[in-house]
Amino acid sequence: MFSTPLCLLTALAALATASPLQRRTGGPAINSPAANSVIMPGQDFDFSYQNMGDYGRSSYNLTVWLFSSELGAFTSGSDTVATGHYFGRFPLKNGAVPTTLTMPDLSVNPGDFGEGQSASNATMYIAVFEEWADWDGSLGEKVAFASTPIIYNGTST
Repeated sequence: MFSTPLCLLTALAALATASPLQRRTGGPAINSPAANSVIMPGQDFDFSYQNMGDYGRSSYNLTVWLFSSELGAFTSGSDTVATGHYFGRFPLKNGAVPTTLTMPDLSVNPGDFGEGQSASNATMYIAVFEEWADWDGSLGEKVAFASTPIIYNGTST
């Protein structure tokens, strides 16, 4: 029969040799919609994002966009970096990230001088910019980026 001090020493030895908590090494990821999902204008679709938050990392906000092309390099003074739709900026701390989003109808005139455009079977990109920080420190928050292609207004699967 084991004595209490021996059991305590065994437990402490196991804790001392256990591996320490490790930071997650993966980057951000959009879990849904799945790549190449067909999403129609006006359709609600599932949205799930794996944020950077983990042991030693804090996630603050994420901004979700729909872009009509992959983002290239940003150039100062460029009048059109990308075209698309802004879904919103959502705080991660309070669980305010929506689990569904609604696909906009891009053929609708956004108002004033803006003009919509129709498209079918268009490859577009759900994109997320996430503000986060870790114990390494930085001048301001770090910004992570993830995107996944979808088929906007798909007429075939």
